[in-house]
Formats: sequence, structure tokens, C-alpha cells
Amino acid sequence: MDILPQTQINPTSSQTTSQEALLSSLTKSKTRAKTLRHSQWRWVALFFGCFIASGSFYCYYIPQILQTALMNGTSINAVQFDLLYSVYSFPNIILPLFGGIIIDRLGIKVSVALTSFFVTVGQIICTLGVAKSNFDLMIAGRALFGFGSETLNVIQNVILAKWFIGKELAFALGVSSYINLMGISVNSILSPRILTWTNSLYFPFLIGAFACALSWISAIFLTCLDEKADKQEKLSGHAIQDKEKFSFRSLRNLKRIYFLLLANVFFMYGAYAGLDNNISDIAVKRFGFTETSIGTYMFFADIVLETSVVFFGFYTDKKGKRLLSLMVSSLGYCFINLALAFLKGSTGRPDYIFVGIYASYDVFYSLYQAAFWPCIPLVVKEEMLGTAYGLAFALYNVNLTILPVIIGAIHDSTETIKFGYFWTEILVAIVTFLGIIINAILFREDKKSGGVLEAPISEEEDSHK
Repeated sequence: MDILPQTQINPTSSQTTSQEALLSSLTKSKTRAKTLRHSQWRWVALFFGCFIASGSFYCYYIPQILQTALMNGTSINAVQFDLLYSVYSFPNIILPLFGGIIIDRLGIKVSVALTSFFVTVGQIICTLGVAKSNFDLMIAGRALFGFGSETLNVIQNVILAKWFIGKELAFALGVSSYINLMGISVNSILSPRILTWTNSLYFPFLIGAFACALSWISAIFLTCLDEKADKQEKLSGHAIQDKEKFSFRSLRNLKRIYFLLLANVFFMYGAYAGLDNNISDIAVKRFGFTETSIGTYMFFADIVLETSVVFFGFYTDKKGKRLLSLMVSSLGYCFINLALAFLKGSTGRPDYIFVGIYASYDVFYSLYQAAFWPCIPLVVKEEMLGTAYGLAFALYNVNLTILPVIIGAIHDSTETIKFGYFWTEILVAIVTFLGIIINAILFREDKKSGGVLEAPISEEEDSHK
């Protein structure tokens, strides 16, 4: 792929002029008078912003961590289990798209309170379903949980983009991802042990409901701080005057490179979830681990992910190379799925090569997260960020709805071949390959647009300091 290195760009070329114009537009807000968002208070906002979605991340993976026990204890099959994830994603095909409308019409404070309410109550209903072995209640709870969760993620990204637009954005999003993923890690080691200690399948789900309530409290503090910053900027005359009102006509203002990014996230997040939803069952059935032992190993592997996402966020702020990072992540992930498909595995004793594969998966996933989400503010105007992030969340949820059901059906019909996890991994590898093709097209389109996605923005003066 012919990518022009940053050090070889001719400063007199039109390509560089275009690139500098795009980067300059992102830092115009930094010339404003110093407000809460341009002071040390932004780190307080980051602290609370990191925790508003960590509870939902913790709860999202509880069924996956306890997959074998959940399927046996509630007598559900693989298709029904995967429906617990599909029903989560189904409402989010549409809801995140209108996240900007919810924020505009109700305000951030009410929006976060409402979505946090859905997340917490949905988790409680799912817990009751597990306690009663009632699949309908489990599905209803997961649907309500998903109804609020992804919109909450959109709000989290939009708020952090408001506080950190420019040089520190990838770092801020990386730190928030770190905390969200820490919720996953704590879940992976805590939930199996809670199940063992209490011998109650519903109790780990109940702990998840408490985690959601704590996230709700963090959201209240963040929205109060954000509301104060908005009032301060309004009084100083530096607030954005034309607040975004979503309409399908506004999509015409979004660039082709943005829609290519949407295509990329559609394939890649679907592929990541396709493996992640079943990783615990793969470890137990194909590689000889117990649910408790794999939970421990997954915890330490996830620590690698959480540390990596902050490091990669810092790297992309300083060096750029976002599309290169996406390509490396996609190629590595495709290889991992092919390796899982063809490895022999072990049912008599743990095969520790799986731990290395899972740790590599976490590294590639963190690299993708750190590189992808900061791309959106680089190609979308600030007043369009709500719509842009909402559409991205909505689109990848299309694949998160469809792909798990297909994987579950393939698993159930091919259980005699590597416990149903051969053709499922081949399918995920194919989906990943489609994402790789989109990555290649993105390289070419970004070069035409001035190379903004490959360029660092750390060279711009940081007016926060």
C-alpha cells in the first residue's frame, strides 16, 4: 500500500494545505477564553466520565463469563444464549442514531439519568429471569438493558469529545475505555467466584445491578459538571450557537471517508463480538479450562488490553498512523480466528497456548479501539458529532444483532466438529477479511483527503496547558 510517510510530506503541496486546514478546524475551540473545559477541571470530568458506562460493560459480559453454567442451569441452547446478545443489540440498530436528538430535546442531564435507569432496571429484570430460570424475563431484561446501554455509550463519547477535542482526545477515550474494560476484567474474575461461593446462579447478575447503580451516581456528577461548563461558555459567548438537530438531510454533509469508517466498524465490531461472546465456552470445551480458571486467565489477559488501550491512545495522539493501526489489528485478528479454527485443542488438561491467543486478541482489540473512535472527530464537524457517533454505534449493532444468531445456528448444527467452534471461527475470519478490504480503501481515500487520519495532531499547540 502506497502510504506517504508523515516526514516526507511537501509543506508546499495542496495535500498538506488540506491536512492543516482540517487539523486547524479541530483546534479552533482551543482559542476560546479559558473555561472549565480548558482548565484542570477537565480531568475531574474525565474521572466521572470514565465510570458512567463501566457498570454496563461489567454486566454485558456476565452471560459470556458464566456461559456453560448459565446454559446448564437455565436449560437454554446455544441459539437462545446468543439471543441474549442479539436482543441487546437489536434496539440499538436505531436508538444510538437518535442519541443526538435525545440529548438536544431532553438535555444531557435527563438523557443520562434516563439511560442509566434503563440499564439498571434491565439488569434487575434479567437477574430475576436467571433466578426463576425464565428465559422470557432474561430476554426482556437484556433488551431493556441494551435500550439504555449503547445510547449511554454514545453520550459518554460525545461528552468526552466536548471536553477533550483535539490533542488529548484519543488519550481521554483510551482512559475511558480502560475503565470500561476494567469492568469486564473484574467481572471475568469475580463472577465465577461469586457463583462458586454462593452456589446461586443469579447472584453474580445481582452484583452487576449494583455496579450499574454506581455508574448512575457517576453520571449524575458528570452531567452536573458538564451543565455548569455549558452555562459558563454561554455566558462568555463561546458556546456553539447552532446546536445539532438531526435530520436525514444532514447525512449529506458527512464525507465519503466517514461512511467508509462506518463500513469498517460494521464488519470489525461484528467480528470481535462473534468470538468474544463465546470465548469462555471455547476455553472450557476445546482447551480444557474450568470456568473459574479461565476467568482468572482472562482477567490478567484483559489487564493487557486495558493497559494497551491507554498506550495506543497516547501513541495515536502523538504519531497518528490510525489507519495503519486498524490494518494491523484486523490482520492480527483474522489470524487469531483461523488459529482457533485449526488448532487441535485439549480436553484432558488446559492448553495454555489459548491464553496467549486470548492475550493477543485483547491487544489487537485495544489497538482497534484506540485508533478507530478518535477518527470520527477528525472527519466530522464538531456540531455533527452526536449524529456521527450515534450512526456508528447504530450500524455496528446491526452486525451485533445478526452475526451472533448466525454463529449460534452454525454452532448447533456443527457441534460434532470441534464442539461447534470450527465453522463459526471460519465465518468470523471471513467477516474480518471484509473489514481488511475496507481498510485498504480507507488508505486510498485518506490520501486523497490530505492524510488527516494518518497524521498526528500532537504538534498543534495545546491551549489546555
